Amino acid sequence: MVDLIGEAGKYDFIVASHVIEHVTDIIRFMRDCEELLKPEGVLVLAIPDKRFCFDVLRPVSTVGQALDAFHEKRRRHTPGTVFDHISLVCSKAGQEIWLEPTLDDLELRGTAEEVRTTHEAVRASSDYVDVHGWQFTPSHFRHFVKTLRDIGYIRLAEFQYRRNTQLDGIHLHEFYIALSKTAEGTPLTGVELLKDGERELREIRSRAMTLTTA
Repeated sequence: MVDLIGEAGKYDFIVASHVIEHVTDIIRFMRDCEELLKPEGVLVLAIPDKRFCFDVLRPVSTVGQALDAFHEKRRRHTPGTVFDHISLVCSKAGQEIWLEPTLDDLELRGTAEEVRTTHEAVRASSDYVDVHGWQFTPSHFRHFVKTLRDIGYIRLAEFQYRRNTQLDGIHLHEFYIALSKTAEGTPLTGVELLKDGERELREIRSRAMTLTTA
């Protein structure tokens, strides 16, 4: 991005809504934003909460996966990433985003034949295929950022954070975080954030689980 814009330290704010989950190299994306921002500039992200959208069946992305993409200088999603997206993308009662914290009425959208042929086509081509490469719950992403900052891969740290609640209606499908090079970051420890992330995952229930525990 810096090469395209041609000037570092230019912006007070960078706002990216539902962008970061698409990038191939998430560390490089954040580093580019760091370079483009003024010293006290802020990167504002709106990120899908995987629990309330078609990513619900995909596992949470890890720092290790991000490090692999960074050191590979990844510029396109791997065939495996594309496979995971097309084989696990789902809908709930026909909708791509929803409000109910349940796994009921989910349907996988791709057939086995569609998944196989798409994966083979991606393996045989060097073209970029746009998919979600990264999936998070709110607390898992906060831990993701904290860890990358702690190990020295980014300078950005959490400045402000908002997770929507059931009262916010449709916006359950996303959360918001502001990052800055001058921020001190979240006061929560890594293990506290991970525990919060696991609790977030456990907030999502299925009808069968509800009946079993009733």
